[in-house]
Amino acid sequence: MRVLLIGCLVLAGCASVVKGEGFRAKVLRAHEPAMKGRFSGSEGSSCGVDSPQGRELRLRGEGFSLISAEPPRKPEKRHVVLEVDGERFVSDRSGAKTTMVLESPGGRLIGSLSGVLVHESAGTLVEGRPAPIRELEFEVTFNLQPCL
Repeated sequence: MRVLLIGCLVLAGCASVVKGEGFRAKVLRAHEPAMKGRFSGSEGSSCGVDSPQGRELRLRGEGFSLISAEPPRKPEKRHVVLEVDGERFVSDRSGAKTTMVLESPGGRLIGSLSGVLVHESAGTLVEGRPAPIRELEFEVTFNLQPCL
């Protein structure tokens, strides 16, 4: 019951709640201002799985791609890869965090995912110097069919 209440509050607070099948996303904050914006994907371009083997989301829209994979009952091990305009941000770098609220009535996946991701180059060397740490804050709501 508590998860359902939290889910309702998160979805109610999101300005871009999905009313039909697909997803709506917002990049709230990014080091490159051009990356900020709204994205969406309609039915057929995205899907998800919530099974005893784990959870997976695959969201695809113009200029936006997100894959989230989570082992069973281990949300702290969730791995998220978000690509916006060709730049990849990931959840496995220091400073990244994500939060998911998910319900799966009748096999559909309805919920939200939000967080801060770090550019995949963080922790590497670029031209002999440490790469700058670039972050991206996002939120996405979704209403998806199961992946086949």
